[in-house]
Amino acid sequence: MSSIRQAVRELSNRGDVFTCPVRIDSVTTISPGLLRIRVTGPGLTDYRDPRPADAFKIAIPVDGGPIDFPGRRSDRLPVWNDGPRPLLRAFTVRGVAEDRSWLDFDAWWHGDAYTAGWLRRAPDGTEIGISGMRREFVPALGVDRHVLVGDACALPAVAAIVESLPDGTAVTAVLGVADEADRAVLPERSRLDVHWTSNSSPYGSDTELAAAVRHALPEPTGERLQVWIGAEAGVVREVRRYVLDHDLVARDDLHASAYWKAGEDSTVRDAALLTEYQRLVADGASATDPDTRELAELGAS
Repeated sequence: MSSIRQAVRELSNRGDVFTCPVRIDSVTTISPGLLRIRVTGPGLTDYRDPRPADAFKIAIPVDGGPIDFPGRRSDRLPVWNDGPRPLLRAFTVRGVAEDRSWLDFDAWWHGDAYTAGWLRRAPDGTEIGISGMRREFVPALGVDRHVLVGDACALPAVAAIVESLPDGTAVTAVLGVADEADRAVLPERSRLDVHWTSNSSPYGSDTELAAAVRHALPEPTGERLQVWIGAEAGVVREVRRYVLDHDLVARDDLHASAYWKAGEDSTVRDAALLTEYQRLVADGASATDPDTRELAELGAS
């Protein structure tokens, strides 16, 4: 593919979305801040063409309620039926069996996180729902260096991306992860240059993470960069603006995702994003286009 944006657009337009029930096979603490959850189920065979950092949602039953996902309109936007709804939370694929017999994802565990706590307590065999995938990363041809920017919530995705790239690929990672033991989950590579900051969940203006990006990428070097950003919405917006305004990356070589938004519950944020997607689609945008996602999540085009 000529660019990450083109690749994500083409993969998204294929409509490889699946929904299925799965059962929790195991929950393992892999570092002080991360749980690894393995799920199994025959429906995982519908997961086609896995890519690093593929994003999906799990459905957790509330008070014994259903794990059903909403239906899909012709424009691929979700529509709920009347009745109880499960709790939906987003994660990224950390690993998947070649025969799709299992799928792994990591959950950021910081003591008061409801979803990670629920997963940690869930007995093996507990049924949840899964729906995906949203494509988040494809290495474009002709890229000289990959730049990965993320906070602790994005660490599993960044680790999956680094693991997928051939050793010897030039990678600069700027990551907000406080605990040394959590940092150890990032695979080692011969040309991986990591800039760590001590705030695992930065938000607000001029954060440590944004400052570290400016330090790591002070000016254009003549290299063709592919930049991937995953963090709090305001931080993503600031970093995105910096790399574009300083001509560090072409827009088509940039992928920016708001993993969360400060002061906003994920359920409330999902509802607000759905309303914004509906408005954009009504104005003629495609629900699966990365441009539409950036407009909805970041108010940026």
